[in-house]
Amino acid sequence: MVKKSELREWIDQQYVKDPDLRRRVEELVAQMEIEQGLIALREQRGVSQNALAKLIGVSQPAIAKLESGKAKNIELKTIARYVAALGGRLNIRILEDKPTSKVVSLPSIATSKSVTGSAFGYAIAKKKMARAARSTKLYARAKSKKR
Repeated sequence: MVKKSELREWIDQQYVKDPDLRRRVEELVAQMEIEQGLIALREQRGVSQNALAKLIGVSQPAIAKLESGKAKNIELKTIARYVAALGGRLNIRILEDKPTSKVVSLPSIATSKSVTGSAFGYAIAKKKMARAARSTKLYARAKSKKR
């Protein structure tokens, strides 16, 4: 059995002292994974922040902010446009969290048109996907002109 490092033991102690700390740390790590994935995709495609910004209709500082984690309240459609413009795929997973004794009410999310399964919500999602597909075509066209 491998002995835990002093740092790992200290982290475990902090988790015991503050049960919510583990959740906050996991959220930050997940956010960093998204940012690093976006950067890796852009660099793999050989596209500069400036070129990507022009492709999706935002400023270069907005791309830098998104990639650095400084952007707040990022919409899913923004990330989808970013990924689609680079010819990538976005995979979203919904995982069940460990049961807790707390019940949290999220009425704004439950009534959000993007979460409801209505035909109206489906139509909006379909339009957004069509826009993302057009963005992908723009990327392909720009890339072919580059060659």
